[in-house]
Amino acid sequence: MKFIILLFGLHSCDNQKIKHEPLRIVDNKIFSDTQTIDGYTKKAVFIETIDRGDYFYIPKSSFLDTVDAVIFQDKNFEKVSPDKRSIKLFWNTICNDGSYIITITPEQIFLSSGHNNPNPNGLYWVLEIDKSQFQAINSGIRKNPPANFYNLSIPRNDSLFQAQNVYQYLENKDYDSCLIPSDWNEQTEKVFNTCCNKMFDRQLIAYSAILNSYIPKNINRIKFPDRNSYKVKTFGMSKNMIFDWMSTVYIKKEN
Repeated sequence: MKFIILLFGLHSCDNQKIKHEPLRIVDNKIFSDTQTIDGYTKKAVFIETIDRGDYFYIPKSSFLDTVDAVIFQDKNFEKVSPDKRSIKLFWNTICNDGSYIITITPEQIFLSSGHNNPNPNGLYWVLEIDKSQFQAINSGIRKNPPANFYNLSIPRNDSLFQAQNVYQYLENKDYDSCLIPSDWNEQTEKVFNTCCNKMFDRQLIAYSAILNSYIPKNINRIKFPDRNSYKVKTFGMSKNMIFDWMSTVYIKKEN
């Protein structure tokens, strides 16, 4: 897992100099688009998630080599029945200057990253699950939330918005086992990345165990994908958000 600093466009989505080519539909939920800003062009192939009513489904074709990014939507402003609500387990870390999120919907479990800053988010993998697995996890976690996690879904007496479509649990970690070296060089970068990779693997083993603790013996256990199978895709809420994340290496000057 590389710790890479990228250069991003700082142009507003309302910039009058931005122009888009007409969308070219490639498949049902796959399309290409081009954004031009001040003579520089960015091109990408996107895929949209599918509305299932109470949640969104990530198409299997999201990990095709031809797809650059996944546009993910949510149901944050809708009230979903408790037994159909998605579940999120996540932890914050300096390794990606953000968080890693395990999301469980009635059909899928997927791993993504999130940020409260301009850094890009990624979709690492998607695992299909069946109805019995989801029901066991959904009911189990509501009755017995995982230890050492903040339950962010408990009703609060404040004015902050609280989504009623998902149960969210943030791991209570007072410190990060990996620290950014004060002297950044090739050797210290290697040590830092090694630490982050080990931490990442340990966390996924732990989170897999948490989910499986809710599944009875007569239902198939959850097994997360192997690291070698990851095909990370950019994961954002809109085309413009994703275009803003694109590094200058993908921008070509128009003649």
